[in-house]
Amino acid sequence: MSQYTLETILSTVAKENGKKRILYNFGPVGGWNSTIIGLLFLSLPFLEFAALFNPYAFEYLGIAQSIIFFIVFLSMIMILVIGLIFAFNTNLIRKITPSWNEYFPNQDLSMVMSSGITPYSDFFTMYKSILVHAEEKNVHEELQKAFVIMEKDNEELLKAMNRDKNKI
Repeated sequence: MSQYTLETILSTVAKENGKKRILYNFGPVGGWNSTIIGLLFLSLPFLEFAALFNPYAFEYLGIAQSIIFFIVFLSMIMILVIGLIFAFNTNLIRKITPSWNEYFPNQDLSMVMSSGITPYSDFFTMYKSILVHAEEKNVHEELQKAFVIMEKDNEELLKAMNRDKNKI
């Protein structure tokens, strides 16, 4: 039996309206909610501002150095946030992959979640339309039908990927 339900898996990677999340949601699988993590990330520049422009640090550094440090540290924070989002998302994908493979054994979750062109690039578009039209208990069957449609539409890409995989 799967550790996570299909609804739990889909709620970690998609919003309620079926759109793909930028920062996946760890809340349904026992972690922090993506909203809390996003708020922490958004608070970092304000914390940096408070650290550099408080009376003690400002008197020690002066206006020019405080501004330069703010810009340099802000760029470092941006790099850190992007790296952490990548690490969090990768960790969640690794965590939910075994459960995903029980529901969809022939569809690679990393290809579904990829931002690039894959045979399953239309997954979130189809998932959004399934949420509108299907009942909750029919989502799994509708997603299986959607995978068949996506594979049929991208048959040439799948063949090319399989040929490339067989070369290695």
